[in-house]
Amino acid sequence: MSAADRVAELTTTFAAPSLDVAWLLCDRHPAERPAFTVVDAVGGASTLTYGEVSSAR
Repeated sequence: MSAADRVAELTTTFAAPSLDVAWLLCDRHPAERPAFTVVDAVGGASTLTYGEVSSAR
């Protein structure tokens, strides 16, 4: 895939009038994969999966 094709694909995905933000940010990813890690003030870390983030809405 050329760079121009990739730019066109990303533009179509992220600029569509019917964009579903929940799908884009959570639902299209495997539920068991880490979405992000939160680190608290004392260095403790908690990881949330895409499934956990999706179920919180």
